[in-house]
Amino acid sequence: MRGAVLKEVLGALTEAWEELVINRGRVILSLIGVAAAVWAMGTVMALGTMMVRTLETENVHMSGIRGTVSLGVTASATDDATQDPGGDTGGDESGAAPVSIDDTGHAANPVAAAARDLFEQTHATLASRSAEMQINVTAPGALDCEGYDDAAGWDPTDPCAQTPAIAGVDPAYFTIFDHKLVRGRLLEAGDGERQMNPVVVNTMMWERLGRPDITQYPRFSARSPGAPSFTVVGVVNDGTLAPMPKIYLSYDALFTVFSPQALSEALAYQTVYVAVPPEQITPASQVLSSALASRLGPGYTVDNLVDAEAEASSQQTMQTFQMVIGGIGAIVILIGALGLLTVSIVTIRQRVREIGIRRSMGASAKRIFFAVFLESVVATTVAGVVGVILSILTVRFVPGELLGYPDLSQTPYPLSSALTGLAIAAFVGALCGIIPASIAVRIKPIDAIRF
Repeated sequence: MRGAVLKEVLGALTEAWEELVINRGRVILSLIGVAAAVWAMGTVMALGTMMVRTLETENVHMSGIRGTVSLGVTASATDDATQDPGGDTGGDESGAAPVSIDDTGHAANPVAAAARDLFEQTHATLASRSAEMQINVTAPGALDCEGYDDAAGWDPTDPCAQTPAIAGVDPAYFTIFDHKLVRGRLLEAGDGERQMNPVVVNTMMWERLGRPDITQYPRFSARSPGAPSFTVVGVVNDGTLAPMPKIYLSYDALFTVFSPQALSEALAYQTVYVAVPPEQITPASQVLSSALASRLGPGYTVDNLVDAEAEASSQQTMQTFQMVIGGIGAIVILIGALGLLTVSIVTIRQRVREIGIRRSMGASAKRIFFAVFLESVVATTVAGVVGVILSILTVRFVPGELLGYPDLSQTPYPLSSALTGLAIAAFVGALCGIIPASIAVRIKPIDAIRF
């Protein structure tokens, strides 16, 4: 029984395909509109989805994954701080404030212990501290950026256009900001104690260093006598639309390898990141901010950088954008469907003789109905495939600068857009096939003689 049904369905599909081949001239003309509609709808939906994904990815790279609590810690200036007797490591020390020195001779950094204690007390499983400063570096085979001239126009993608930054972070930082590993490895828990000073660089910094072979553990140094040297163990793609050469060092190592005075910029402002459930981000950010402030005391100001209203507004904007894109796609496919329906009705009127002869040869009304119906479904499905292929090619080769999102090339074509295009094409074929099929069923053998 099941085999008979399957045989009947396959027979109907084969017959529909043969009819399309025989009448390909008329069919191609009638389906150009459907293919164009699927192409336009698929392209619009794909670009919209890719833009939303790009914005979401950029937001993660800039602010962290959903539920990331960001706390900015600003150190108050002190007049009685013990200053470092000397030591320049290539950092930017212009306007440097005095830096306190602890008993070990390193820069005093109460934020490190306070944040670590906060992580332990709150049982945070995904958290990181971050301190950043600018640094000039030198390395064998690195690009010569001394003579960089931006008079002809500043190019932010040029590795020499900006001064590198070095950031002290914990290993969880790369997960929080979704930095993708390109080569080598990420920072590990014990890297802060290794004398090789392992660092991870982003792709722009890797370009500035001359694209060294990571497997050979290339080294570079801060540009000044006696400055520390570092070993590159990995390369990451931080994916920001405003890239800059950046070096990632263990947070604890940052405050031990540099002289205290060179750390004035890093100590002036630090950030603490803690990932919490997204639905609890507002109360969690308030609790964490108060807890960190109480641990640091009056010498530091803790700012809660979480803007729940802005995040909710951003999510609402993206949802509205997707709805608008879907509405535009629906209008486009509706216009194509109306065109196909008109052509199909006109075409079935011209096939009266053919259908009448088939009825006289014993074809049942059911057979005629499904034959005409499946012709429309098969034809529109083929047109949908063509439209999706054209849409993929269009999206792949559309200039990114035209859309203002040059990173769209890194975003894959959404599978949902392709499947939606095919499904809608088949659905349109079914809708546009019912009316012509119903007309064909009413045709009688005598009508073939009169036609």
